[in-house]
Amino acid sequence: MYTLKKISEITGADFYGENNLIRNYSTDSRNIISYEETLFVALKSGRNNGHNYIEELIERGQKSFLIQKGEFNFEKYLSKKVSFLISVNPLETLQKLAAYHRSQFTIPVLGVTGSNGKTIV
Repeated sequence: MYTLKKISEITGADFYGENNLIRNYSTDSRNIISYEETLFVALKSGRNNGHNYIEELIERGQKSFLIQKGEFNFEKYLSKKVSFLISVNPLETLQKLAAYHRSQFTIPVLGVTGSNGKTIV
């Protein structure tokens, strides 16, 4: 659980809007658990662009977004209590946050590798 301001401090992303508490993260607009507590990470790929779903998500009540700089005109939504983290590369920003979160624990990491059997285990 991090606030948007804390995520901004950890990752160096620019922060605009309300300091919402984030409990969940999503890169898929169809699988959001809670519009109030989820950070939607808008990723661009060769096949899709997460920024195309932001307006629809705002209409459905989504409050927090991590977007790529220059990809979306976020300023008109700040008055609607929608918050934005702006980054040059949202995927790298998400990776920085994950690395920071992992560094808070001293438990060992276990990796399961191989080409057979992982799904059923």
